[in-house]
Amino acid sequence: MGKRVADVRYEELDAEQKRIYDIIAGTRKSGLGGPFSVLVRIPHVAEPANGLHNAYRLNGKLDRRILELLILMVARAHGAEFAWVVHEAIALKAGLEPAIVDALLDRRVPDFKQTDERLTYDLVTQLLQTKTLSKAAYKRGIDGFGLDLLLELVSAVGFYSMVCLVLNSFAVPAAEGQTPLASADA
Repeated sequence: MGKRVADVRYEELDAEQKRIYDIIAGTRKSGLGGPFSVLVRIPHVAEPANGLHNAYRLNGKLDRRILELLILMVARAHGAEFAWVVHEAIALKAGLEPAIVDALLDRRVPDFKQTDERLTYDLVTQLLQTKTLSKAAYKRGIDGFGLDLLLELVSAVGFYSMVCLVLNSFAVPAAEGQTPLASADA
């Protein structure tokens, strides 16, 4: 399926859309892409979504390796090719083992060497499957991460799920038409 919404043309945006475009594109090396290539049309949503995105990626307290593990899990669960392709490289650069990335791609439980990765996997899996944390999972999350980091983890799962829904609903393709998730499922 091709992208459902045409790429925005800067000269066709109104003043508020241009303001948001400039803010969002100005903080990214690749300019305006992904979910923001669609959301820029509605500045009252794009601006706070960008703020929340920056809260995780620029100001988050979760270890970047843990955040990227979480994002890959959410992207895989939602089948969001764009998010997977972008975050696979970031996850590896952040120190996530290639074997973990490969296992996620193949829908296998990774062989975790680090307890924080295993805990993240268990918590995110439960969130994606049941939409909540059981008493036992909540206690493990508090014991392993503390309240603030657990709150960041849970809210990040929600935020990146929203991102994946936008990407999928508007058929935002991955760079160069890459489809690693579909290929792994074939």
